[in-house]
Amino acid sequence: MNSKKCLSVVLIFLIVFASFLSSATFAEDKSGTLGAISEYAGVYNDAGATGHNTAGVTSTAFTYLQKNHTVTILDSKYDKDYKMWFKISTKITENKKEKTVEGYVISSKITVTNPISYVDDFNKNLQNFPECYRSLLTALHKKYPNWRFIPDDTYSSFNDILNCEYRPGKGLTPLKYVELTYMGEEWRDERAKVVSGNNVTWKSAEDGGRWTYASSYAISYFLNPVNFLNADNIFMFAKQSYDSKTQTKDTLRTVVKGTFLEKGYKNAKGTLVKDAYINDIMTAAQKSGVSPFVIASMIIIEQGTDGKSELISGTYTGYKGYYNFFNFGASGSTRKEIIVSGLTYAKTNNWNSITTAIVEGAKLYKNGYIDKGQDTYYYMDYNVVLKNWNHQYATAIYDAKNKSARLANACKTNTNAIIEFRIPVFKDIPNDNDTATSSSSSSSSSSSSSSSSSSSSNVSSKITSSTVSQQVKIAIGDINKDNVIDVIDAAMIRKHILKIKSLSIKSNPEADANSDGVIDVIDAAIIRKHILKIKLIGG
Repeated sequence: MNSKKCLSVVLIFLIVFASFLSSATFAEDKSGTLGAISEYAGVYNDAGATGHNTAGVTSTAFTYLQKNHTVTILDSKYDKDYKMWFKISTKITENKKEKTVEGYVISSKITVTNPISYVDDFNKNLQNFPECYRSLLTALHKKYPNWRFIPDDTYSSFNDILNCEYRPGKGLTPLKYVELTYMGEEWRDERAKVVSGNNVTWKSAEDGGRWTYASSYAISYFLNPVNFLNADNIFMFAKQSYDSKTQTKDTLRTVVKGTFLEKGYKNAKGTLVKDAYINDIMTAAQKSGVSPFVIASMIIIEQGTDGKSELISGTYTGYKGYYNFFNFGASGSTRKEIIVSGLTYAKTNNWNSITTAIVEGAKLYKNGYIDKGQDTYYYMDYNVVLKNWNHQYATAIYDAKNKSARLANACKTNTNAIIEFRIPVFKDIPNDNDTATSSSSSSSSSSSSSSSSSSSSNVSSKITSSTVSQQVKIAIGDINKDNVIDVIDAAMIRKHILKIKSLSIKSNPEADANSDGVIDVIDAAIIRKHILKIKLIGG
């Protein structure tokens, strides 16, 4: 893919206005190459079905394909229901004569037999990515030489995927949301704008009026991998599924280094087993299918680096021998309530050993997404590989970015770790790192949802990954200072109450939500009510 295909976002806005639901025949279809490979081969994988002369099940049939019939894939196209079809060329026999025909087949019925794949040589593998990815991946490779960047071909244009998420057209609404306090008007869908005289309001995307629909501009920003190919954000693409070849005990040690997981614990005989936690996490990975790096990172996030919470001590009165490493079911307004609810959950599920708690917790964590191929935070929210738009975890446009920060904090300090990243590749990918000129009046905008701060509507028309977070700071409640009041802030204050990781008024004044000079359960309750939309801070 050459640099000409790294188009500016300006082009996105121009193209979005054109309908991609064209019913043109093959003779009229002048679309470009499918993706990173000039010609794809495939086989029909169903029991047999009809091919069509355009993308859509109601179009005229052109031939009948048998199972294992070989085809050449020429292009991709989406129908009015946002389902992807492959334009194919294949040979058939008709009246005892062989001839070549072209038509469309629903993409799920075709298995690509020559997809782009990872190459162990970095420079050769780099050629599988669009040019606008390469300098960013090269910079990461210099600092993290063992990181592996796996190209995932979407077999689609970026603009087609954007349309599937944005749903252009009158009477339609985007699949992604943005908070009304997030950035400026260009991040909100113009179709949701309501003007009454001098008063401007926005249609609510859900009950409570906190969210509205995101613009195409906003969706294109968070959909585009180019904006997140840096050490802080690339963990959006980190594989969460287990790979026994790369995710070994030795590589896991690099992730848990400096935490309680590195030190191990005593067995039933009272003997310290240094690799006890590592062994448990590896067992959990094997039984759950979740990456041991993800399991370890989530435990560190929930229990802190020292692991001194009563939830995993195994000695709490009334719950001796029970453990909850992922804090499932742990809730309440006091320290005791949180501990008891979490350990009650553990006892109910018979998590009566450290090993059991870690293994069963990991099984719950995978949550039905890893099994379906959505094994990165990005794919959980933007299902660009499977293209099942109804199976996306969050409507918030920045959900994947916010979640990946946790994994990054746990992993990026170790420059020797072997970590794999699945990075989607599109044809005609916009190069947001160069110029991204917004159009606040464009109806081709999409959504973003996160608990962000209020901001002026006069946001610079040039938006890059470094400027997306330039918002007015939230003072109260934003403990980690990421311009979002969310579960991360709630977890930080909960850890303070549980004496897992202390906060101080001097260093963390945002945690003192009621400004009484003490960080306690009252502050936790205020933040919790904000997240649950019961009573917004500053509202």
